[in-house]
Amino acid sequence: MKIPSCFYGFKKKVRSECAKVARMLLRGMPLAEAVANYELIDTEKVPEAWIVTANMPAFFDNELRFYMTPIADVLFNKFMDDYWKEVEGKRVFKPVSERKYSKEFKESIFNELIGYEWSILTICEFSRWVEADTIRAQDYRHRWQPYLRKMCQFWDILNGEGERYLTGIVDTRLWAGVSGALRYVLANMGVPEEEAVTPCNPANLQGFCEKYNLLTMDVINNPKILAIKPLVD
Repeated sequence: MKIPSCFYGFKKKVRSECAKVARMLLRGMPLAEAVANYELIDTEKVPEAWIVTANMPAFFDNELRFYMTPIADVLFNKFMDDYWKEVEGKRVFKPVSERKYSKEFKESIFNELIGYEWSILTICEFSRWVEADTIRAQDYRHRWQPYLRKMCQFWDILNGEGERYLTGIVDTRLWAGVSGALRYVLANMGVPEEEAVTPCNPANLQGFCEKYNLLTMDVINNPKILAIKPLVD
């Protein structure tokens, strides 16, 4: 897999470079253009570098690694700040007219982040990008299937990296370490927990999705999903 160099290095530098990319995205620049000036680093050329897909304790930061989370961190925090305001000491939803970023713009950012095999790793440990909320304005269940389709599309490349994903204190295979978006989506779409955590054949995500009808079910009107997370305006 080839990953833009803004993700590679010591954590402090990666945070700085990724913040620049995030700002470009917030100005409406496509992700491909935002990273165009960064060289692509072939992960095969640096086999000792872990691919970090979770926020780790600070003492993990002083190693040359691929740190994949900073762009998504900046973007998500900006979007959350855009939803809320303080009124008489209480947090309340901003009216749509007061929000800087439209729902359509936020969706376009999500679609950018899942658009490439390396960029989808920026959100793989964060279920917050795909969480089903009872408040319709912050409900993302409509993202489940686009996310799964992209994960299926890229799975051979992602899974092919082997046991070099750092999602906790040890390196592991991608699926084994998924504690965020993928596991959240699978569990909320009705996959038995034991299979969501330890699938029978982790090399075949497409087959797994077909087994449970995940790519074709109606996630918006599914009675089982609505029973858990009913939608309210």
